[in-house]
Amino acid sequence: MRHWKIVAVVCFAVMAVAFGCLILYPEGDQREGTEPESMETDTGQPETVSETGEQEALSMLLSEFAGVIYEYDTNVRKFYEGAQVYMTEKAFQAFAPLAGEADVQPPEVRVQSRLLETKDYCLFVDDSHAEVIKESRFTLSAGENGSLLQYLKLSVVKENDAWLITDCYVIDTLEQ
Repeated sequence: MRHWKIVAVVCFAVMAVAFGCLILYPEGDQREGTEPESMETDTGQPETVSETGEQEALSMLLSEFAGVIYEYDTNVRKFYEGAQVYMTEKAFQAFAPLAGEADVQPPEVRVQSRLLETKDYCLFVDDSHAEVIKESRFTLSAGENGSLLQYLKLSVVKENDAWLITDCYVIDTLEQ
């Protein structure tokens, strides 16, 4: 019984964080097709055009990353193949620790994944560092007929004028 209480408390905490993010950032990355608005930063000053460009560059990186890890067919490629382009080497090795051993493993059951929607909740720590909660809804052919909702926590840094994911881990995955 104690185990279920711990699981319930952890699930409640995750949902509270997600709900808080929804309140603070209700639009996520769903602002496509709209003009960027001037948003207030922590200093109370309007954002500059370059800051808006940085947000768009980060949003593009996160969208492409989601496309790689949630749009796959295991007969063609594993979910992590191609993700290394968006991540540091250390982050990729933590994300896909068995990537180098793919030839040694026996063939798996075919799994197909399709991304349905994604939202990003970003906190820019400074000009070259951001923390992101990524909410993604997707389907898996090996699962039930419903969809899955997964929350990822990503740390992102800007290196050589490009954003790279330095840390990525799953907060929770929920069946819908």
